[in-house]
Amino acid sequence: NSATYPTGAGIEVAGTGQFYVGAATAITTFDIVGAGLAEGYPKTITKSSEGKLEFGNLVISAKPNNEVTTASDFEITGSGGSDFSNAGAGGKFIATAGTITFSGDAPVIESVSPAVTQFYNILGEGDADITFPATTQEIMIAGDLILNDQSTIAPGGTNSKVIFNGSSTQYIKGNSITLNAVQFADLQINKANNSELILEIDATIAINDAHELTLTNGILNLGSKTLSVGAGIISRHNGVINGASGTLLVNTTTDPVWLANYYFEVNGEPTLYNLTVATAHSTANDLTVNGTLLLQADLTIASGTS
Repeated sequence: NSATYPTGAGIEVAGTGQFYVGAATAITTFDIVGAGLAEGYPKTITKSSEGKLEFGNLVISAKPNNEVTTASDFEITGSGGSDFSNAGAGGKFIATAGTITFSGDAPVIESVSPAVTQFYNILGEGDADITFPATTQEIMIAGDLILNDQSTIAPGGTNSKVIFNGSSTQYIKGNSITLNAVQFADLQINKANNSELILEIDATIAINDAHELTLTNGILNLGSKTLSVGAGIISRHNGVINGASGTLLVNTTTDPVWLANYYFEVNGEPTLYNLTVATAHSTANDLTVNGTLLLQADLTIASGTS
């Protein structure tokens, strides 16, 4: 599309139609011709339930108001490059529904700041080891993160942030048999309506003093699984962690000290269940452990009456 022809651009697979590439290295680029396209004229990706839509590499050029929207399922088969690339300023990808499946051996999701990348569901299948480049990246997920088979997701460096921002219940789930299949650098919970992100498989924030856990809004529900927190920076606004019957494992020192009931209170009740302290820690205030406290390192009680 262009300033002269702003509407109608995109890909539509109707009925039992098929759009796919012969090689996983093939690149499909969403771009703008010329200059001056106004905001609000997105290109669309649409697929029927019976159709087939596969890209090798999907690229959104860094052009002003280069917007792409979808509510459909499709697959990205590329591996080892920028297999999904939102290339920079002006690029905007918004998925309001649907699942994007990554099936290559080593797919890379690139969202070069300040590009806007909003996924709905992300699915890894086969032996897809999904990762991010080492430079600053930020993606949002409004649906579920699903890892099946041997698939994994992990940061490529210390500067990638994953934000869960749906308005209803979301899940981190799947049947992946790989140990530590879910790893983040920076993780932010920013969900509307006090809704939950529920762990159905274990998840880890990799150990690094620069990594962050940010509880902005909503509830991170551990279910019966383990959340290992290696983030050096912890912050909370209105969000909380519901310990449910799961385990919180802390394995790095943090700024600020954060182990206190107000990080875990749901409807006024402290919910932290199992706590494993793997690196020396301190409490920040009163702390209730409803299950098992496992001390693999020292835990210092905060001063005063805590």
